[in-house]
Amino acid sequence: MLPAISVRRDIEFCTEVSHEIGEIDLIAKDRDTLVFVEVKTRRSVRCGLPAEAVNYRKQRKIIQTAMWYLREKNGWIKHLPF
Repeated sequence: MLPAISVRRDIEFCTEVSHEIGEIDLIAKDRDTLVFVEVKTRRSVRCGLPAEAVNYRKQRKIIQTAMWYLREKNGWIKHLPF
């Protein structure tokens, strides 16, 4: 479950996209930009910070899944900041 967050009303959200390539936890659309979000939580920093869990391999998997998603949506996005 995602925590409550404050966002502008004109941002659209789509949650959890899964494919055999991988999964994306959250996709946000702000005008003509999509943001692919990996959600990580930790109860303490003893296991490391959440950002440390998104290593190079995980980043590549997210990018591959995002590219698949964009192809499925017929490339309707104009700006992709990887």
